[in-house]
Amino acid sequence: MTSTVEYCHRLYTLPLLIFGLLLSGPSLPQADLSTSGLPHNFPTERRIIDASQSPWHRIGNLSIAGRQFCSASLIADNIVITAAHCLWNTDTQTWYPVEFIHFLAGYQQEDYVAHSRAASIHPNPAYQFDQQGQASNLLNDWALIELQEPVGALLGYFPLEITAAEQQYREQQTRSPIALAGYRRDTREALSLDQQCTLIPTPTTLPKNFLTNNCHGLSGDSGGPILIHHNQQWHLIGIHAGRHISSTRTLALGIPAREFYDQLLALLSQTSFNR
Repeated sequence: MTSTVEYCHRLYTLPLLIFGLLLSGPSLPQADLSTSGLPHNFPTERRIIDASQSPWHRIGNLSIAGRQFCSASLIADNIVITAAHCLWNTDTQTWYPVEFIHFLAGYQQEDYVAHSRAASIHPNPAYQFDQQGQASNLLNDWALIELQEPVGALLGYFPLEITAAEQQYREQQTRSPIALAGYRRDTREALSLDQQCTLIPTPTTLPKNFLTNNCHGLSGDSGGPILIHHNQQWHLIGIHAGRHISSTRTLALGIPAREFYDQLLALLSQTSFNR
């Protein structure tokens, strides 16, 4: 049985108020597309949510040089988490300069709740863009972005869940509801939410640390939060990074929060907003 790993960022022109002129780029190739641009039999009923309302305004559209877009989430006053491959410039084969990176919290229909430029980026040093087809490399596909403005102090941020609740969800994988939110390609001007999904056992052919699930992630969802509702609030247990496509099924692959937790603590100790 053959299988592939597919990343889920997107390249297209998106009108943003902070840019006068944007560069356009082609959508990444997808396997088995229908005339709607979605994979055949791919569900389209993912719920559109009001991104201006709490807690969803903690999620934002990450714009890189006006031509590459991903989802990102606030996890501290001035820190967001996203997928590392979103920040890679394939033309120069290096990371995008921070001046090209914008976080638009609560983005919807050319409007947003708050905006900040990036102050610094902290991609996982182990991530290698030229190894995108390797599942083990996908597990390294995360990046922390320090913002110039403490947007999370205004809007709040998602607490990370890396201990008891995550373990409980892992142990009850087939019965554990989760949610995936992001700016998916087919709803690129609005934040959409998939709550009709669960964690599922990770195939033995993949690294066991993945948060494997049956959420319907697609281009644009990269970096989007994987959430659980615990103790009356939403917790971030990981981020969406890509899909594992085999001849029998397609699985969504998430990176657990424990993979970037230590790096977050180190960054928090260095930033004045969070002291």
